[in-house]
Amino acid sequence: MPDPVPEDFSQDNWRAVSLEKDVKAVVVGFDKHISFLKLIRASSYLKDPNVHFIATNTDQSFPSSSSDIIIPGTGCIVGPVVMGSGRKPVIIGKPETLMIDYLKKEYNVDMSRSVFIGDRLDTDIWLAKKCQMKSVLVLTGVSTLAEAEKHSRSTVAADRDLVPTFYLDGMNVFNNLIRS
Repeated sequence: MPDPVPEDFSQDNWRAVSLEKDVKAVVVGFDKHISFLKLIRASSYLKDPNVHFIATNTDQSFPSSSSDIIIPGTGCIVGPVVMGSGRKPVIIGKPETLMIDYLKKEYNVDMSRSVFIGDRLDTDIWLAKKCQMKSVLVLTGVSTLAEAEKHSRSTVAADRDLVPTFYLDGMNVFNNLIRS
């Protein structure tokens, strides 16, 4: 929900920001209505060390149909809360392994027989590598084949960890493979 800053809002009345009582967690995810008041509230709740700080992901940007437009990702919302609160979140999404660890434990999934599909080298492909899965980079999102090829030629091990096992031009290719 939008939470606009009033026109007359100044440093003198910041202390008047209303805070809920008994907050147990601050969860930061994508919010197209992010506002300064929301950042104040999140940072203020996190002054209490008993309040959990959870981030859905730290993606830098989202795919855009225009090469001229950058759509800031969730990481651009998490960052100010980290800075304002002085706390680091538990990240439950990619590239952290929490969700994969759960699948391995609860369903006994064999990661060596699994494939992770995504459009980002620094989250999707990196997660697959950390979890010993094969990976498929789909070239309809953020990362490009040129970036993957550059990483494959690098002498830096961390760069080579971002190289996918396979790549596809789009999901329609993958869907056709499944149907055949």
